[in-house]
Amino acid sequence: MKKIIVVFLACFSLGQVAAQEAIAAYGIGARGCGEYLEYRKRDDRAAENAYLNWIDGFFSARNYYEAGRGGGQIRGDKTNATVLAYIDKVCRDYPLASVGWVAKQLADHYAGLAVRPNE
Repeated sequence: MKKIIVVFLACFSLGQVAAQEAIAAYGIGARGCGEYLEYRKRDDRAAENAYLNWIDGFFSARNYYEAGRGGGQIRGDKTNATVLAYIDKVCRDYPLASVGWVAKQLADHYAGLAVRPNE
């Protein structure tokens, strides 16, 4: 019975990650959360800045896109420490997800949308 539960949980987790990766990301956003967490563990400031810059670009692109559609803009107190803390937590929760998917979840949060972790 334990084996069946383990297999079910593994398949369920893989299905969630597959759904998460339905949108193609480019650059550092295409990297996985596991790689991101390794950089954070080493306290690599250059990598940290690269991720933050990519996410700022992602947020800006999303705002431009949403402005043309009348959608919600990313607003709020978006400090680097807050962004990194969010990415750290979500990447620990979803280690097989991409950083781009995590950025989308954070963008939805800042835009006042409901965050949907299974999307």
